[in-house]
Amino acid sequence: MECDIVGPHLNSFNWLLEDGFDAAVQDLPPFEAETNDGRRLSIEISNPVVGYPSLSGEGQTVSSVKLYPIEVFPQCRQRGLTYKARVTASINLALDGVMVDKLESVTIGEIPIMVKSKRCHLQNFTPKQLIAKGEEESELGGYFIIGGLEKIVRLHIVPRRNFALFDCPDRFLYETLIRGKEHDEFWKG
Repeated sequence: MECDIVGPHLNSFNWLLEDGFDAAVQDLPPFEAETNDGRRLSIEISNPVVGYPSLSGEGQTVSSVKLYPIEVFPQCRQRGLTYKARVTASINLALDGVMVDKLESVTIGEIPIMVKSKRCHLQNFTPKQLIAKGEEESELGGYFIIGGLEKIVRLHIVPRRNFALFDCPDRFLYETLIRGKEHDEFWKG
């Protein structure tokens, strides 16, 4: 019997890459400030994109050179490297409600990439291809390489939603708690 122990980790990280960043950025309110001459400046972030791990140099990235975990990992313990990719987004600038500039593909940070996720170059490799790249034949993924160490994120169990919980702390007192959720997973209780 085969157990897909890392499937939930990979699915969760892939959701973050495909939908989660977009949802998070859409929920960010625009940054607004007043200029010295009394005009309203508005800065808004849109279209976040997570790239693929690649070689980085002084202030530039060589994105045509694919970076595999094995190429990072032997040196990670000595150099403290992380298997990561750049995150870019569009920055919209508006003055008094009128769009004045849109900056495309601005680097807003970096994110560690989960091994075997949709942004990892090993995602669809066969066992033979994995061996050719110096990986384990049965590599499952589902972890990060951060500062040269393999790290996992434990999944947590979410309490049951839209269900009444009853408690009777003493003979004459009854308590009820009902937890629900909105579409964006925030608790409303």
